[in-house]
Amino acid sequence: MVNKKINKVQKSVFIILGLLMILIAINWLANFYFYRIDLTSEKRYTLSPSTKKILTDLDDYVYVKCYLKGEFPSGFMKLQQSTKEMLEEFNNVAGKKFRYEFIDVKEGRNEQQQKDFRKQLEEKGINPIQLNVQSEDNFKEQIAYPWCLVTYKNKEVPVFILNNQMGKSASEQLNNSIALLEYNLVVAIDKVKQETKKGIAVSSGNGEMPVANMIDFLNTIAKDYNAAPVDINTIVRLPNEKIDALIIVKPTKEFTEKEKFKIDQFVMNGGKVMWILDMLDGDIDSLRRRNEYMAPDYNLNLEDQLFTYGVRVNKAFVQDYSCAPLPMVNGYVNNQPQFKMYPWLYFPVLMSTSNHPISKNLDAILTMFPSCIDTVGNSSIKKTVLLQSSKYSRVVYSPASVDIRMMKMQPQPTYFNKPNQIISVLLEGEFASPYAGRISPGMANMLDSLHITFKPKSAANKMIVIADGDMVKNPAPKGEYQFSCGYYPFTKQTFANKDFLLNCIKYLTDESGVIDARAKEIKLRMLDAPKVKDEKTKWQVINILLPLILVVLIGITFNYVREKKFS
Repeated sequence: MVNKKINKVQKSVFIILGLLMILIAINWLANFYFYRIDLTSEKRYTLSPSTKKILTDLDDYVYVKCYLKGEFPSGFMKLQQSTKEMLEEFNNVAGKKFRYEFIDVKEGRNEQQQKDFRKQLEEKGINPIQLNVQSEDNFKEQIAYPWCLVTYKNKEVPVFILNNQMGKSASEQLNNSIALLEYNLVVAIDKVKQETKKGIAVSSGNGEMPVANMIDFLNTIAKDYNAAPVDINTIVRLPNEKIDALIIVKPTKEFTEKEKFKIDQFVMNGGKVMWILDMLDGDIDSLRRRNEYMAPDYNLNLEDQLFTYGVRVNKAFVQDYSCAPLPMVNGYVNNQPQFKMYPWLYFPVLMSTSNHPISKNLDAILTMFPSCIDTVGNSSIKKTVLLQSSKYSRVVYSPASVDIRMMKMQPQPTYFNKPNQIISVLLEGEFASPYAGRISPGMANMLDSLHITFKPKSAANKMIVIADGDMVKNPAPKGEYQFSCGYYPFTKQTFANKDFLLNCIKYLTDESGVIDARAKEIKLRMLDAPKVKDEKTKWQVINILLPLILVVLIGITFNYVREKKFS
């Protein structure tokens, strides 16, 4: 009997030791292998296929330095932890060719060394942000660097991981920042990996926007693409082997059939086009000379071509309750004009509601005298709305009178009965040529002599139409200082125009599908802050005492059962 009891005790000891060894082994292996099962409904911890492909195709080491290290408010600590988890996930997929580290700009450095280190970061384009941290009885300022630096071979790309959005709460901004972590990081990795740049042609020859008025946009795309102006009138054809995308920015002169044919065959052979158009001449400078003017029609002669592709850009202005203000003289004091800001309905501020990767989670976008777009014609073309006006908007068709005095009038809500007017649309599919069946024998002979083969239909292709020619515009320079694209000098705000345009170009030219990671959504599950504050002590007591009580109860129950069984 005694031997049986000893054998049972030994068996129990062996089982416990075995379980302990298994747990120790699992813990030891977990230090070398990172793995988790994503049980979230939105799959927030699952990398997109394009991200995995980029990470598995690395042929050299990628190093990521994250400067968001230190003691920060809870929101930034959450962003810090999410960034670490994302980088760990990248490391899990890429293996030994991916390394990362978190760096505290203060740790191990005296005041002068910190100053020198921050200067080095600024030279790389990494600038700090100021935080107002609430303590027990006051606020204190703190500097944070929500940046990562991606290095591959001899190239470096800084990545800003904090997504600021106008009109969003701090929690929503933080949530969107976490949602965009994968995209922002993998885009930087893809950028440093690229050995050759895509070709971007910016059209000229039809009264397009002057270079000085869009220099910031051109300089930005020149960092990642081989961008150059192209006069469509003087070249024989648009070379698809050199040009991946054509950008047409606010033309003001009529397109000839020859120019339209060149653009069409560029599309039929796989070229991508971004049309950034104004159909009416909305010019705020004209109102400085007189209170009212009639907006003339540009007559671009593009209606038939765009209709065949699936859209119609209307000769009209969109007015919106959600708009940017303009300063207007409101009186005089000592013969000095006194200005007041009034809403200017012709400058709609668009908040993206689209779930498409191009415009999802974008900040507000400023438009100036935009037109509206109708999706028409070819039903085989997929049409995705990227930008639209608010539910309080209206349409003023040509001939359109623009009167600056209307700013002082109280708009009637009943007039704003044309909601959600399309300002930008993405077209995808197999485009038909408007010249199919219209090629004369003489023209066919001319094409043969130029070794050009006419194509009546494209393979799967895509283009984007934006009904606001001023979306790329940067404000007029003052001296040597140049404002950025999307900057509005009257309110000193920078809108997300440039981000939207760059996303458009990325979507048109990127074949890896990396931009799909922008569509990731993380649901915001917020706590009731006042309730948390009121019930803080109660839940602390429950969380501390309840586990102890459960352990004691389990111990008592176990001993009671054991005594009953072996007594």
